[in-house]
Amino acid sequence: DLLGVPQDGEEVQHLRDSLVINYELVPDEETGGFRIAMDKGTDDEKLFRPEEIVGMILAHIKRMSASYIESEVSDCVITVPPYFTQAQREALLTSAEIAGLNVLTLIDENVAAAVQHGVYSEFPETPNYVLIYNMGSSSTKATLFNFWGKPAAGKNA
Repeated sequence: DLLGVPQDGEEVQHLRDSLVINYELVPDEETGGFRIAMDKGTDDEKLFRPEEIVGMILAHIKRMSASYIESEVSDCVITVPPYFTQAQREALLTSAEIAGLNVLTLIDENVAAAVQHGVYSEFPETPNYVLIYNMGSSSTKATLFNFWGKPAAGKNA
């Protein structure tokens, strides 16, 4: 959740105050965000923006996927939490670009779950309500969807 977050953002301050990471967060004047200092004080010191780190992860996923399907991977659809701001969504798109991925769309996590459910299910002609409940480590989301079928071919509507 640090993508697209300014250096003085609540999430960054919480991370600085916690003992969760052993890395220094350095202000990035160019973007207004921050960089993560790796191997600080050594000859191997590097500074990475969160977008670059996520880009490296996406590039690794891209390589694993290509290896599994024995074909190149270039296009993708990425799910995002519903609370992501526009800045966070744009930062994720930057990460995907770093990884060499063409993002066809960003889609809300619960909408993706509903699409998955809808594609492989048959529904009656009457409304069928489905509650998608997504409980993660830092948030809980519930979304109510309404699915319904259409009359089979040759039947009166």
